[in-house]
Amino acid sequence: RNFCLNMPRETYTTKEEKEQALESKRKTLIEETKQVVTKPRYGLFSQPAPLAIGENSADTKKKPRRDEDGNVLTGPRNFLTTGTKKGKGRDGLFSEVGYLALGDPYIEQTKIKRKQEREKNSKNPHDVA
Repeated sequence: RNFCLNMPRETYTTKEEKEQALESKRKTLIEETKQVVTKPRYGLFSQPAPLAIGENSADTKKKPRRDEDGNVLTGPRNFLTTGTKKGKGRDGLFSEVGYLALGDPYIEQTKIKRKQEREKNSKNPHDVA
């Protein structure tokens, strides 16, 4: 099977000649792919067809957007945003700060675990509860 990557680079004199050559390559590749897909694989599932059959987006090249002087066009903008928020402390925030744990005492988890372990170990193992 011939892949386009292994083939020597061809030169074309006109754009139509190039399109005809590419179209004939596409047709032969599609036919080869159809033959590969229909071959039996000795009890296995058939080979799925590639998803890029007939894809020609790699052949098209975008022309750079330039004005009549040859300068690259940079507009129009896609979207606009406001300026960044400036300030220090509370005036640099979007809204007032709210805290969820005001008034709750801070308890270290390690102290709680140590206390539970002490209570567990201090119980008499011979007592039946």
